[in-house]
Amino acid sequence: MTLQTVVTLIVLSATLSDGVSMSFSAPAAILFTAENATNLAAPLREDELSWFSKIPSTLAIQYIVQLFITVSILTVGVMTGTLIGGAVADHFGRKMTMVMCQILAAIGWAILYFATEFHVLLIGRLILGLGNGIDTATVYVYLSEISLVKLRGGQVVVNTLLANAAFVYTIAFAAYLSYEWLLFVSCLPMIIFLLAAIYLPESPMWLLKKNRDKTAIQALAWIRGPGYEGLHLEIEEMKHCLKESGKGMSLREQIGFVKSPSVVKPMLLLGVLYALQVTLTLLATSSILLTLT
Repeated sequence: MTLQTVVTLIVLSATLSDGVSMSFSAPAAILFTAENATNLAAPLREDELSWFSKIPSTLAIQYIVQLFITVSILTVGVMTGTLIGGAVADHFGRKMTMVMCQILAAIGWAILYFATEFHVLLIGRLILGLGNGIDTATVYVYLSEISLVKLRGGQVVVNTLLANAAFVYTIAFAAYLSYEWLLFVSCLPMIIFLLAAIYLPESPMWLLKKNRDKTAIQALAWIRGPGYEGLHLEIEEMKHCLKESGKGMSLREQIGFVKSPSVVKPMLLLGVLYALQVTLTLLATSSILLTLT
């Protein structure tokens, strides 16, 4: 096993942690509405549950309306974290940002464990969402910056698959575990990452951006392992990329770039795929609820 593989596995544990925090909504929808299943003084009402996990009212018509007007508190945190994630990662570094996000996750899980009131649950889920939003973008950036070109695509795909596999992970354990043990299992990826993060090097690209060339060379040498002959060549390529990306663009040039086919076509494709996903989710869920009513 190469050192780059070890680094990637450590980072993927953070991805699994982020996916678990998202997928926890499904079993939580059952646990938080059951009597004496959690530490809550009283089970959540349906209107409260919609904020916690986006699970709507049992009436189909109410659901369809509520789906468009109600946003779960976790999603609010994810959206906020995504917006500020780039700035945070650029300021503190990729490694430190991922560590801070998993510490936020630890705080969020602790709040969920000890929460006795609905509003406290919201705070815990909001913190989880904030860390999730920042971390998701940072993980992709970190993997792309440390990966060899021939491995970059595969690592990004595995990262995406693992984020979705977290849903299977959570639901499988939720079928057999109590609320307390489910929370513990949900925290395991976060615990693994925090324990292993001490061996995680900072992104060489970020270090070069901060003019820490010597540390960048050491970090890349650690990732690539002993005997890597292309070390200095790769460092020079990174410097060239930073130099090119640092060239300022006027507002007119930026608008022209955004309107170029290389940007418009992928964005249109992503928009179509996202719209299809939302439409299928609406149709599937609405049909189930209409059957039940």
